[in-house]
Amino acid sequence: MTSLSRRSLLCAAVGALAPGALSAALAGPCTRSPAPAGDARTLEAVCDPRRLAVNDYAVLDALQAWGLDDRIVCAADPAVLGYLKPLKQGIVLPGGLKNDHRELLERIKPDLIFVSARLSRSLPGLRSIAPAMSLAPDYSRGAFKSYRENLRTLAALFGLESRAEEEIAAAQQRAQELTERLSGKTHVVLMVNNARLHLLPPGGRASFASDAAGLVNLHKAAAGAGGGRPARMADAREQARSNEAVLERVLALRPDFVLVLNKDLAVGRPNPGAVGVLAPKAWRRVEEAFRGRIAQLHPQAWYLGEGGVQGCRIMLGDLERLAARA
Repeated sequence: MTSLSRRSLLCAAVGALAPGALSAALAGPCTRSPAPAGDARTLEAVCDPRRLAVNDYAVLDALQAWGLDDRIVCAADPAVLGYLKPLKQGIVLPGGLKNDHRELLERIKPDLIFVSARLSRSLPGLRSIAPAMSLAPDYSRGAFKSYRENLRTLAALFGLESRAEEEIAAAQQRAQELTERLSGKTHVVLMVNNARLHLLPPGGRASFASDAAGLVNLHKAAAGAGGGRPARMADAREQARSNEAVLERVLALRPDFVLVLNKDLAVGRPNPGAVGVLAPKAWRRVEEAFRGRIAQLHPQAWYLGEGGVQGCRIMLGDLERLAARA
């Protein structure tokens, strides 16, 4: 029986995403356009693809780290993150990660399209243009495990498995050292979103802190004041009371650490909210109670860039600074 490499299997699987193409791992010559209906050739152009459309910050991050950004024909604006380099070439896609830019992609005809989780519903339509995939974090499998699996998947498309393993090994070593210092310590994650405060539950965004460092998130989404997503308030006073209640919840939970993730800063909203401004009296009490144990997470890395090589390094760095206070 023929032994198939991870790369062969992956390329066959991605090739099967194109309309009318049937996967056959070791079949046919390379073709850069979708095979007609009934054609059994694998779309081998997705193995080591040369023209990339990248509407995902984590993928863009990894491509830059591996020196593949000269293959990008269009991408989300890396300036948003603040830690990626400007595009070497190609078109900067306007409008963040919520527009699938289908008409533009039809014109430039990429070999492979990457999209974020926000555009996963657009995948069927995009696959009428070119093979398309999403490498979004799968929190059900664990944020850190998902990072490692997605990085391996991406690297296999370009024959860069060894580069991915080097990066994963370095990240795992840092995570092991973090776990030795932080495992069993408790925390909450305070989100600032459109000038509203809420606590993030375990197993979702920012759960990388638990998966990579062994921290225990004390908040449960259904637990009293401050649980779940923030509702829009009728007026400023009602909103202020809600924000105060969330901070009272933080005080009641008495975690070892308070992690703050500011979505307003991450997405570049005008006049982004700050916790000390949104609920000044309650925040002063939190600062006094948790002096030296409050960490401001890098907003772009944790909210927009999770899953990228450089983003992961930054996130681990945030946790290492936290560990230094433990």
